[in-house]
Amino acid sequence: MMKEKTKYLLGLLAVLLLGIVIGFLINGRITSVRISRMQNSLTEQGFNRAFFRMIKPTPDQVQVLKPLFKKFARQNRQRLINFHDAQRDAFNRFQKQITPYLTQEQVYKIEHFKNRQERRFFRLPMKRRGPPPRFRN
Repeated sequence: MMKEKTKYLLGLLAVLLLGIVIGFLINGRITSVRISRMQNSLTEQGFNRAFFRMIKPTPDQVQVLKPLFKKFARQNRQRLINFHDAQRDAFNRFQKQITPYLTQEQVYKIEHFKNRQERRFFRLPMKRRGPPPRFRN
């Protein structure tokens, strides 16, 4: 009797753990796809693809809209680059102001944070000042 209960309990725990692992992996994949889509929308081609998929223009509309979308996508990308450059400059000024009041360990933590932010923001396609190489004509 006790062995059967133990078997059922172990089976239930195995199924529960398997469900947790599968859910964890699926959630990671979904998050990765969403981040990838967001990064692609920051490029001119990704921006155009997203909007053309949304509005589903006719072939005549495509001819008229394509130059307008291209112009806006370039302006939008430049605004994002300018924003990130301004954020970096503002943080550098802030860091210079607070550094004299910090211990060596605190300065190290600030530098570590800054490096992490740089990698996070500038591994996106925005760091490139033009479209990614695979999209160049």
